Amino acid sequence: PGYAARRTEPEVVDTLLRHFGEWGVLESVRVLKPKGCAFITYTHRCSAEMAKVAMEEQALDSDEQINVRWAYDDPNPRAQAVKLRNAAQQMLAAMEKKGGLFLPR
Repeated sequence: PGYAARRTEPEVVDTLLRHFGEWGVLESVRVLKPKGCAFITYTHRCSAEMAKVAMEEQALDSDEQINVRWAYDDPNPRAQAVKLRNAAQQMLAAMEKKGGLFLPR
C-alpha cells in the first residue's frame, strides 16, 4: 500500500503541512485518501511555484516518492465561492490597511 493508505488522514495532513509549509503560507491542504492524492493551496503563487520545483520527486517521511503537479481549478461551486470570498476579504483588508477604505464600525 502507498503512503496515504498506511496513515490516517490527520497524519497525512500533518506530514504535508510540515514538508510543504517550508515554502510559504498554506491556505489549505485537502487529502483525498481513496485516490491517494492531496491538493495543497498556497496564499501566494510564487510559494507554490517554489514548492513545486523543490518537492518534485522528493520523499516525505518514509522514503516514498511523491509526484507534484499543477491541479486544475476546483469545479465545485462551493469551493469557488469560498475562494472568491477569501479573495474579497483579503482585498478589503489590504485596502483598509492602506487607508483607502472606511468600513463602519
